[in-house]
Amino acid sequence: MRKARVLSIFGDSRGTLHTEEVRDPVGTEVLVKTLFVSLCGSDIALYRGTYAGPHVYPVCPGHEWVGVVEAVGEKVSEFEPGDIVTGDCSMYCGQCALCEKDKNLCVNIEKFGITVPGALREFFIQDMKYLYKTVPPSDVRLLALTEPLAVSAHAIHRVVEISPSLKNGRVLVLGGGPIGLGSLLMLRYVYGFKHVELFDILTSRIDKAISLGAEELTCDLAKYKSIGNNNYQSLYSRTHYDLILETSGAPTAFRQALELLRPLGYVVSIGFVPSVEISPRLLTLKAGAVVGSVGGTGHFEFALQFIGEHPELVQELVTHQFRFEEWEQAFAAASDRERAMKVIIKVGDAE
Repeated sequence: MRKARVLSIFGDSRGTLHTEEVRDPVGTEVLVKTLFVSLCGSDIALYRGTYAGPHVYPVCPGHEWVGVVEAVGEKVSEFEPGDIVTGDCSMYCGQCALCEKDKNLCVNIEKFGITVPGALREFFIQDMKYLYKTVPPSDVRLLALTEPLAVSAHAIHRVVEISPSLKNGRVLVLGGGPIGLGSLLMLRYVYGFKHVELFDILTSRIDKAISLGAEELTCDLAKYKSIGNNNYQSLYSRTHYDLILETSGAPTAFRQALELLRPLGYVVSIGFVPSVEISPRLLTLKAGAVVGSVGGTGHFEFALQFIGEHPELVQELVTHQFRFEEWEQAFAAASDRERAMKVIIKVGDAE
């Protein structure tokens, strides 16, 4: 058996780096050697004990990763040692009724790095159905961003399926973190949206969005104030956007989205917004709709293709890199919204 260093976190800003034995893969299993892990806001919330979704403790975090196949089980023919791979966060059963519609909503779902151990360990076993083989770009680290880009692509695909004409409308992304900027990239370069704006309370993130292809904001959302809607003119005159992606998880942003929405528009909720008081009256009067989206399974190929074609844009999201033994510094850096975007932990040796 191999020995592997493993990070476990406990939900109170504590963690331990310890050693575990790793068995050989059997059947449809693949033994993966982790190369790089990208920290997500979910990882930081799990570390602090503030994660809003189902989870367990202690847990080995890390659901955004890239690795290399070390060994395969006897029933595996699609992968071989040396293959560069990444994988799903949503570990679905593939047999329930919901899996036929959206594997991210599987009734038997487990979440890699959240409800089951993730990739912040030197080796791990994973079933081949959750893995994606790819030709690595010159900077293999970028493949650790496949999962968040797939999350963005999955959310956008949901509304494009409902209303293809949205591609011709005006779009606002609320939140300039990795999911917000990833959504901008998917909207502009994968789905072909031409008019995309992004707002964040940090002006540096707005500037970054513009450098990545966003348009200048058509209104100063930092100074936006709600007004009464006593007549239809006032109700509609302050609206600007046909599609709004809420990625920040901020209650005020969600409320603002409903006010900024044009009639027949869509708000897509990707961020984990806690309880928030809203006016369903606005949705009724505008005949608008709110669409939730979770997970990226089903759109990893979109993300992998984008990384292969535009590595220079994905590189713009990476701000820090740390060694595995520096994991505490990595989590601290990832918590700094003003300076950090994607923080990478180098777990293994990249070829």
